[in-house]
Amino acid sequence: MKAKTPSELKKQTLLMNFPFTVSNEEKNNVLMDRFNKPYDYDKAYEQYYNLFRNAVNAGALVYILPSEGNYQDQVYVANLGAWLSHMPDTVLLSNFKSPPRVGEEFVGDKFFTSMGYKTIKCPYHWEGEADLKFVRDNIYIAPWGQRTCIESHTWMREKLNMNVISVQLKDPKVYHLDCAYFQMTEQKAAVSVCLFEPEEIKQLEKFVEIIEIPEN
Repeated sequence: MKAKTPSELKKQTLLMNFPFTVSNEEKNNVLMDRFNKPYDYDKAYEQYYNLFRNAVNAGALVYILPSEGNYQDQVYVANLGAWLSHMPDTVLLSNFKSPPRVGEEFVGDKFFTSMGYKTIKCPYHWEGEADLKFVRDNIYIAPWGQRTCIESHTWMREKLNMNVISVQLKDPKVYHLDCAYFQMTEQKAAVSVCLFEPEEIKQLEKFVEIIEIPEN
């Protein structure tokens, strides 16, 4: 069968963005407070080249998101939205709370629709795949409390037939779920357990086997 979108290919497909616009001028998380020097762009570009080469050498098909606009965090494409595995023709676009990121979703909308995807923008604050981890079937893990509001979870359940397991992020250094949670397989996840409440961990254990990792 002919593939209609990159998600239907058997090989891994990745999205990247060259760091033309990356900057630390606007401090939008607490970890940036210690960075007062301007970006070393030569270093950033070289890091990108290395990452790109490694991805291509591993056999992945890599698409480059255009650097449209002047968004300092656009290079972090995991926040742009999320491809929904249970709705394979659909990309859910972010609704950014972080001021310097507001507007990135319009660049993403143009890109994804040109690739043949249907796009939907979440009406509530929610910041992409970095705040939404696919487990299997229609099961997803999602946080609330910092960049993403819990109303987005209710909307996803009601409008997109998603079984969303909610956890709260309280530590200001852990502003996205991917700072504390990594889905390893359909059955296993690496989790910094100390960052969540015991009842949240018990809820997660209903869906995944947890591999505990230290906070650091």
